[in-house]
Amino acid sequence: MVNFMDITQLQAGEKRFGEYLVQIARPTASGWVASIPPISGTITNRRLILVPQTRRPYPPASIPGVYILKATSITLSQRRAVQIQLKIGYILNLFVGWGQGEDFAAHLNMMMEPPPPQPYNPVLSQESVLRMIEQISQL
Repeated sequence: MVNFMDITQLQAGEKRFGEYLVQIARPTASGWVASIPPISGTITNRRLILVPQTRRPYPPASIPGVYILKATSITLSQRRAVQIQLKIGYILNLFVGWGQGEDFAAHLNMMMEPPPPQPYNPVLSQESVLRMIEQISQL
């Protein structure tokens, strides 16, 4: 049996950027409508975790940042939304809680940015390297 909590737990080195209440936006003949139930969306530095807010447990979705091509704030049926383009060719449209759309998109884009390169820190000091060179040259 899969423990759904394992997927939603933060992994080592993972940091939470934000938590949002979102709804999947679906097109209909009369415009865009929000899905029911709402979904808790957590953005970390590595992934987007989507957990349906229902009484019956459903498996959460965990979308790694490397699978997201682009996140854009858009308007659908006069409501703010975020469009997420995935590398598999799928487009996910989400209505985001009032006033949180720009933050949601900004956090998704932060997640997709590669981490800054770590500066090289030599393990040995310059004196130790020179001492090794001297010892090797005397062999």
